Amino acid sequence: VFTPNGDGFNDGWVIQCGFTSASLNLFSRWGTVVFSGDLLNKPFRGKDNFGNELSDGVYYYVLNIGMSTGRSKQVSGYVQILH
Repeated sequence: VFTPNGDGFNDGWVIQCGFTSASLNLFSRWGTVVFSGDLLNKPFRGKDNFGNELSDGVYYYVLNIGMSTGRSKQVSGYVQILH
């Protein structure tokens, strides 16, 4: 759960350790991509790619992680946004 309300706690999704890439695609419940970016360069802060605040709700994500060993891994799941 993310609470991007600007209080400095749990405001976003940032990856900071040992990966070469961390590509995130975040989808609305209708399957529309609402956020896309490399979390190493563009942290997810509860806003879409145009800077608009996303509505409270549950979103599906697909995260592709690149490792320094040349291997990669894909993980997916759900994340909830509460303002």
